Amino acid sequence: MADNGGAPARLSAERTPRLKILYPLIYFVSFVPFLWIYLGGRLGAPSAQGLLLLAGMALLGLYAMKNFLWDLADEVVDHGDALLVSRRGAQERVSLANVQDVTFANMRPPRLTLHLIKPGRFGARVSFTPASRRRRNPFAKHPLMEELAVRAWRARNTGEGSQEAGPT
Repeated sequence: MADNGGAPARLSAERTPRLKILYPLIYFVSFVPFLWIYLGGRLGAPSAQGLLLLAGMALLGLYAMKNFLWDLADEVVDHGDALLVSRRGAQERVSLANVQDVTFANMRPPRLTLHLIKPGRFGARVSFTPASRRRRNPFAKHPLMEELAVRAWRARNTGEGSQEAGPT
């Protein structure tokens, strides 16, 4: 957690709610010229294969957005021993002791996923786009992923006496 005088720090990108609207809009608006050209007869009579291709692309886009974009949390705020997660107007406090693993996928938008021991309001995984931190090596571990993994390990192992080693 960044040292900001004890105030909660936002971990997620501020642009996430806009991306969840903008990406689908751009994707589906890009179909309009193809539909206009295709259904307008400019390429000959419309065929079933062409319509199936466009429908398949639309379904593939919906599947990708449902699984990789719309499940992102709108906001994640660090409160020290817990994270406050907001998604579609609902909020949940996720204790770091309930985080089993933290993973990062270098996609567009990038995703940091918390794998929970006990599923919460948003399920067994909570994903969000981390606030921008420029990284020079795209293959290196994300610094926020490492920080949250260490803090979650410490939170789970508090009281067990052995804290000299951490997750690798």
